Amino acid sequence: MKKYNLKRIVLLSLFSALFAVAEIYSPKIGNFKISLSAIVIIVIAILYGSLDSLIVSFIGGIVSQIVVTKMMNYTFGPTMLLWILPGCARALIISLFIYNIDFKKYKLKYILVIIISSIIVTILNTLVQWIDCLVYHYDSELLILTTFLYRVLLGIISSIIYILIVPLVVIPLRKFLNIN
Repeated sequence: MKKYNLKRIVLLSLFSALFAVAEIYSPKIGNFKISLSAIVIIVIAILYGSLDSLIVSFIGGIVSQIVVTKMMNYTFGPTMLLWILPGCARALIISLFIYNIDFKKYKLKYILVIIISSIIVTILNTLVQWIDCLVYHYDSELLILTTFLYRVLLGIISSIIYILIVPLVVIPLRKFLNIN
């Protein structure tokens, strides 16, 4: 079991806040978001593993859902927690397959895991959006299903952005935080 000292708790709190801000201000292309919070989750999953990345994803997800709900004048609803699951799935996938990865030695594995996790997150987000349509009786079910391939393509494109950015963040953080 990992030891959670004050430094680690503060670090997880900071990353959770960073996740929430990145989630709120992620750029959108139509009904698709290039999730900047994914970069935070990928970095934490690689540096600290599954439990820490799940904590950051869950807490950051709740905070961002609360803020967005207030900003957009939405009401809290039964599907709010469902929107947190895709980020948690990304945290789990990344940490299980590329925790503490050596980018130079396992470049192909890193690329494949990021792309596959982005596709899975896109599928989960589409599923949650479809459930949202069913619960709140939206008429956009057909639109969600017909734009699915477009969403998967954008998920792959966003994963390429993550593939390029994450090593630029992880490598200096490993040195700064003194992580092997």
